[in-house]
Amino acid sequence: MDLIEKIILSLAIIVLGLLLGKVLNWMSEHKWSHAEAKLETTINWMTKVALLVLSPFVLVGVFWIVDIRQTSLIYLPILGILCLVLGGLFAVGFSKALKLDRIRTGSMFASGSFSNWGSFGMLFCFMLLGEQSLVFVAMFRLLEEFIYYTVGFPIVKLYGVNQQGEKTSSLSGLRVFADPFILTALLAILIGGGLNLSPLERPGFYELLISYVVPLSTLLLVIPVGYHMRLMALQGYMKESLSISTIKFILVPICIVPIAYLLGLDNHYDGIVIKTILILTAMPPAFISLIPPKLYGLDVNLANSSWLINTGLLVFVLPVLYVIIQWM
Repeated sequence: MDLIEKIILSLAIIVLGLLLGKVLNWMSEHKWSHAEAKLETTINWMTKVALLVLSPFVLVGVFWIVDIRQTSLIYLPILGILCLVLGGLFAVGFSKALKLDRIRTGSMFASGSFSNWGSFGMLFCFMLLGEQSLVFVAMFRLLEEFIYYTVGFPIVKLYGVNQQGEKTSSLSGLRVFADPFILTALLAILIGGGLNLSPLERPGFYELLISYVVPLSTLLLVIPVGYHMRLMALQGYMKESLSISTIKFILVPICIVPIAYLLGLDNHYDGIVIKTILILTAMPPAFISLIPPKLYGLDVNLANSSWLINTGLLVFVLPVLYVIIQWM
């Protein structure tokens, strides 16, 4: 399968997941309204299977064979944090330029900062760069959830009104690392690293399984997104959404990738590290960017429109990334 076919397959997986989610949502609201609770349970289990079973399986496998002696890889989580910070700062800057009120600025910050690395980013890196890139994806987003809940959510909260009382106040770092999804990911990395240092060799069939598990994991993560996604008129938020496009697809990559070059990350693993960084820095807003606006009384429609438009723009962004990757 060549890279063009892999791009088409990647987009097809995302579209299929969103469509299946919308179909399940329609069934819960109309035809099978009596089974809505069961469908909700099924949707929740899809996320749990993807994050607690499939994703750890992949992490163990990729960390099992990577050369962990490359100390410069410690820069990856730092660049990941910088990517989130810059996205948020640019979003606030664009909000001031557009003269948006605080309610919309808070939603812009969430869309500009929170990035879709876990499902879209992982899938695209795997399809375009291969299994080896998944190690660098995991390293890049190592502190992603920690930054979201300890920095991102509190900042967004400053722009809005807390609608959930004390239940949504200050998610501490300790609570974040008590999250079973985060703990499972960290445990998988440790197990993979331990196997890497052991004399045991990874079984030959592991690579084949990963080639099926990664797309399946992405599909299971995207279906719930489609299920909860609310379509609406987008005309009123085109300026804001396209501002986020400029941030996500142009400004952040232009800032982060040169820094990665200066750190010498282009010299590792035949350029796979720097290409992974490029793909991840050019990802659209994460679905989690829709949560804080709802929690804190911000402009939910803006956040939703930004997510829909920028996810749709992947149809154009991925071919551009393909061309740049071939040149790098």
